[in-house]
Amino acid sequence: MALCVALLVERKLANYDDLIIKYWPNFGDNNKANITIKMLLTDKNEQPKWPPEEKSGCYGSLFYWLIDQLIRHIDKQKRGVQQYFHDEIASKFGIDYSIGLMKTEEYRLARIAMPSWFDIFSEIYQTPHLMSNLLFQFFTHKDSIMYKVMNNLKWLNPIIPLQINNPNFHHLLYNGFGNARSLAQLFHMLSTDKLLSPANQFLLEKISINSTDICTIKHLAKNIGLLVFIDQSQHSITSSDLCPHLTHLQVSHAYGHSAFGCQQVIHDRRNNLTIAYVTNAIKVGVYKQCRTYI
Repeated sequence: MALCVALLVERKLANYDDLIIKYWPNFGDNNKANITIKMLLTDKNEQPKWPPEEKSGCYGSLFYWLIDQLIRHIDKQKRGVQQYFHDEIASKFGIDYSIGLMKTEEYRLARIAMPSWFDIFSEIYQTPHLMSNLLFQFFTHKDSIMYKVMNNLKWLNPIIPLQINNPNFHHLLYNGFGNARSLAQLFHMLSTDKLLSPANQFLLEKISINSTDICTIKHLAKNIGLLVFIDQSQHSITSSDLCPHLTHLQVSHAYGHSAFGCQQVIHDRRNNLTIAYVTNAIKVGVYKQCRTYI
């Protein structure tokens, strides 16, 4: 979804620093008139929980629908994010990937398998600090922001038995669908300069915020809609459980994102390398802590 917004910026239909109300006037209701596109993409717009730009927090499912509506209000053809992505990126560059899944494509989808308790504790035995991830997910305090994010729309909770394999769930603009090859192709295409100019690619490498995410309670380095990574062997940095985060640099060369169960993609423009991992066997760990089951 961040790439769809980046493409709108590339075509000069919008600017990251534009107020959202410039394109979507009703978004300004409930004291949100001063929120920019960049704030939305970097999770810094959680009015009325805190003033914009003051903190950053991943707010779950609502992000996808907000981006969808933003694109509908900017695009001259009024397409939603699913159609815009298909027309301008996937179809144009021959990438077998979609945002949301049409029911006619359901037969191609692998069924998701949740981990057994044996699998979970096996992961924790191998990587003990994953216990904090498990405790955070299942024992989050009811007054916390993350608990409210996870339970606000219970029918969207992928952990609920059978929900993740429900075709009606797949049809929502809530997940991306493809294999590891198509996901890697999507990000590696950026190396060809066919989608974004070098100037706009640089914006995807530039750190917009480098702090603790209020919802996930993890230190994250974020750019405009993605996470930023850095080679720990070459720079003086520290690491979080989710991803490396910068302490001194403001620009990195690798960016991407994680998703439910250890799906992930990392694009390293400096080395012209993209790595994607997609699995239907859900894991507890993420990124380097992700492992296969034997």
